[in-house]
Amino acid sequence: MVAVDFSYKDWLKKRKTTTRVFVAVQFAIGIEYSMTFTTLYVYLKDVLHITNNLNAFYSSICGIYVLTQIVASLVLCRLFDKCRTLKLFFTLVTFITFVGNVLYTIPYSPYLLLAGRFLSGAGGSLRPIILSELTRSYPSDEVMAQMSTMSVSYGIGFTLGPAINFAFVKARFTLLGIPIGYANGAGLALSIAFLVAFAMSLFFVSDLSKEFDLKEEIQKMDANKQSVDSLCGANEEDPSEIFSDFDNEPLLGKDSSENRTEVNQLGIIETLMKLFTSIDIVLIFVLSFFAFITMLMQDLWIPMAVIKLLHWTALEINLIFLFNGTIISLMCLFLVFKPPSKNQLVNLGILSFVTTCYTFGCFLYFRLVNSMEWINVALWVTYPFMMSPIAIVDEIFMMSVLAKMVPSKIQAFSESVRLMCSRFGATLGLFTAAFAFEHILYVCPLFMAISLVLMLFLIWRKEHFQNPRMVI
Repeated sequence: MVAVDFSYKDWLKKRKTTTRVFVAVQFAIGIEYSMTFTTLYVYLKDVLHITNNLNAFYSSICGIYVLTQIVASLVLCRLFDKCRTLKLFFTLVTFITFVGNVLYTIPYSPYLLLAGRFLSGAGGSLRPIILSELTRSYPSDEVMAQMSTMSVSYGIGFTLGPAINFAFVKARFTLLGIPIGYANGAGLALSIAFLVAFAMSLFFVSDLSKEFDLKEEIQKMDANKQSVDSLCGANEEDPSEIFSDFDNEPLLGKDSSENRTEVNQLGIIETLMKLFTSIDIVLIFVLSFFAFITMLMQDLWIPMAVIKLLHWTALEINLIFLFNGTIISLMCLFLVFKPPSKNQLVNLGILSFVTTCYTFGCFLYFRLVNSMEWINVALWVTYPFMMSPIAIVDEIFMMSVLAKMVPSKIQAFSESVRLMCSRFGATLGLFTAAFAFEHILYVCPLFMAISLVLMLFLIWRKEHFQNPRMVI
């Protein structure tokens, strides 16, 4: 799998440096996902003075961003699985995202915003690429902590994104002939962030799995009836340390290009067919879709519930979002230092459906009762603690289980398909939230019933998720 001049110690150093870049890029992606949505409507209405087609441009710009994420992830991740040139992909995608945010910053036409979000949506493909490289480059008992770290970084960026807008509230200046104000300040901040990410990609990213695919090496050992535990013996070494004994020596005496299996020869359609004929993988995709439609729908419900039902102000809305993001990020941070066991993780997945019922129950209460102020406050305080299992299950549980069910050679592509399901759920949640809120008396019970059904499916397949097996 590796060349004769391969050095495991050098590779570990590259892995450490590249992982740090992953953390920074995840942070930037999190900021971008939330930062521009908070100012886009103001940008179109008050800066570009769009009146006739305001809603059409608003929906189109949001939609093209998510659509580009889906398409770019499927195409680029499939290509990445074949060539593994991580440095090339990172520099290319971060530069395209940088250009997209520059176009978004230019306040002369809504079509520039549309083109900008079209290009910057390509940055969404970096998430599955990052997660696939972590799975290929770290031993299985370390992958969970690394995924938690990425989720924390993304979550902090997602939480801080809207807060950065406050720095541009009174901004009135010109940069290179471009007027900068509150609405397009987000584009300027994101342009700088992805320019830094582009520079980091040029100098600090390495082709990790192309040099050495740790996951594939362990899979080959398992296939040859050589379990990692037996190789470690009484010394109880970490699985990754097995390979350190071969430092500066050929592990298999082959280059990675010589080890492509028949899985790698499959086209996109054939690979999708294999993914969607596994009941466990399909269940993962469905759970990811449901988790995101739940989170996005409820995120859009929060301002509507606060204003229309509780008759509070925008201050309470901002406090709720800030508190929610902080609690969920802290929960993910806790998992970095204390990763759950596989049994605990599955139980957390089951628990998430109970908490989903609770969160929808909160909105039902606000719609039907909301007469006691202290109960209203108590429900919002407990709300993020109930939402955190839903976010954690999607960000960590689904990723880690899926990673063990697919071979290394389609790691990025399979994760991009899972994210595609998540983003379809997010898109559906965005476009239906307002309509659903008007019929909340029917929507909440429906989603609570679906949660219970999915919980029963997860309980039924619990053993398969606790001990996932390769299904392709």
